[in-house]
Amino acid sequence: MVSIQEYIVETHNHYIKNAFNNYVQSITDKDASEEHRLLNAIYDLEFFIKCIEKCAEEFRLKLNQEMQDTGIISFKSDKATATLTKSVPSCLIISETELAKARPDLMIVPKPKPNKIEIAKLLRKGEQIPGTTLSNGGPPTLRIKAIQNKSNPYVKGAETNV
Repeated sequence: MVSIQEYIVETHNHYIKNAFNNYVQSITDKDASEEHRLLNAIYDLEFFIKCIEKCAEEFRLKLNQEMQDTGIISFKSDKATATLTKSVPSCLIISETELAKARPDLMIVPKPKPNKIEIAKLLRKGEQIPGTTLSNGGPPTLRIKAIQNKSNPYVKGAETNV
């Protein structure tokens, strides 16, 4: 089994390392004109942002799985808090026809369709509505919240993180 540190390094190398190196190469390319360096820097930064987002999503999935596997529902670092929150059960329409017959008041007009928000509220209260059921809400979702009033050393002029 791969340790979390090994996973972080492997995932970083997969998503970020080459994208960042391409950006550095673009801005330091002495053979290209300044305009070309600027254009290439923009292109590489936009690609880098996409790579960072993919890496962050992979890290998020890994942290979510680690927390579920260990049973930890919340913890705090010096920068953020991670909490597994139970997903809200949503309404699943099994038979729109059966629902429309039994509860026409729960159909949205002009074209009648189920009012899933209202149906979910009623189902969560315990009401039985033909043609519907309540989902389990899916797996727990991971919420990461920044700790306020921490300075960001990577941004010049920025006093606090967002």
